[in-house]
Amino acid sequence: SASLVQVLCNNRVVVWAVFFSFLFGMAVMTVESAGLAFFDPFVIALFYAVFLTLAVIYRGSGTASLLRLKGLCIAGKYSYGIYMYHQVVSGLVHGWLFGGPPAINSLASLFAMVIALVLTFGLAVASFHRFESIFLGFG
Repeated sequence: SASLVQVLCNNRVVVWAVFFSFLFGMAVMTVESAGLAFFDPFVIALFYAVFLTLAVIYRGSGTASLLRLKGLCIAGKYSYGIYMYHQVVSGLVHGWLFGGPPAINSLASLFAMVIALVLTFGLAVASFHRFESIFLGFG
């Protein structure tokens, strides 16, 4: 019996067709949500699942090389903190500077988003080294 990886490797055209189908779906969702917004998270999750599948089954591919970029690996190390803090930091920065919720509708608000990004990353790094690494040490 063939393993799943062998089946996927033997059906590259199908895997790529599924990938581009979900890529197209994400492009459509970006432009317009046609009353099916409850499917959006599902489509996004499947897109990334297929993307990661391509990287795993074709280790020498450009997709796999892209995922091994040093910047992405660093962001991955701190991703939990980025996920946990980004909304709060962005909300506080935009609330403090503009008195409202985060939105990119001017050059100043874009600059505020960059400030929030830098602060979020700094907080995530500090959190990783002060708290998360302790718990990761437990196994």
